[in-house]
Amino acid sequence: MRWLVTFSALVIVGCSAAPQDPHDDAGFSIKPADEDAGADAMTDAKPDVHVADAAPKPTPSCPNVPEDVSNFKPSTSKPPRPFQAACGAGQVTAFYNACSGSAASSYSCQTWSSSAFNSACGTCIASNDSDSEWGPLVNHSDYAFFNEAGCAQLLGASSCASAAWADEACLMDACDGICYGGTIDLLDQCETNAIVAGCKSWDDAETAACVTTQGVFNKCFATDRQTQIVNIIATFCGGS
Repeated sequence: MRWLVTFSALVIVGCSAAPQDPHDDAGFSIKPADEDAGADAMTDAKPDVHVADAAPKPTPSCPNVPEDVSNFKPSTSKPPRPFQAACGAGQVTAFYNACSGSAASSYSCQTWSSSAFNSACGTCIASNDSDSEWGPLVNHSDYAFFNEAGCAQLLGASSCASAAWADEACLMDACDGICYGGTIDLLDQCETNAIVAGCKSWDDAETAACVTTQGVFNKCFATDRQTQIVNIIATFCGGS
C-alpha cells in the first residue's frame, strides 16, 4: 500500500526547486474524445447512418480509470540517496505527527520544518522527482509519495525494489493526468480502481516480491501507516 500526502504540506522540507512530473500527460487537462465532432456534423448535409460508431468515448475522469494501461512498461526509477544519519531520536516520529499523521496540517508541518533543530533531518527527508537521486519522500506533480522502492533498494532487495517501482509507475500512469488538482482521497480511490483496471499484475508482482517474500526489507511495506512511513524515513535518514 503506497501512502500519498498533500504536496502543499511537504514542499517546505529541504526543497527549493519546484517538482517536475516525469509523465508526459500528468498535469494537463485531457481533451474529451471527438470534441470537435459536433461542429463537423453541422456541416454535413446528410445524416450519418453509423451513429453508434461516431459516439464519443467516455472522457477520463478521476477517480474512474477508463484509459488503457494494459500495455504499460515501467521506466527506470531514480536511485535512492545514500544513507545519512541526519535525524535524531524522536525526530522522524515528530515529522510523521506534524506532516502526515491524522492530526497533521499545513501549519503543524511548517512549524516542524521551520525549526532549526529539524533542518538537517528535513533536508534528508524530502526530494523532488526531478532530482538525480530520491530520498524517502518524493514531491511529485501535485502530491508527494513515500519511496518504498528506494527503501527496499537501500536494504539490498533489488528484485523487490524493481517490482515496487513498476507498480508505483503503473498507478501514476493510470491516475496522475486525470486526477491532477484533485484531492488525495480521489487519487487514492483512482489508484484502487487502477489496480483492477490494468495494474493488477504489477501490484501482484510487488506483493510477491516485497510482502510475501521475507527479508529485512519487509519493514518498508509494513501494513500500519505510521510504522511504514517511520521505517522508510529511518532507513534513509536514521532516527525514529
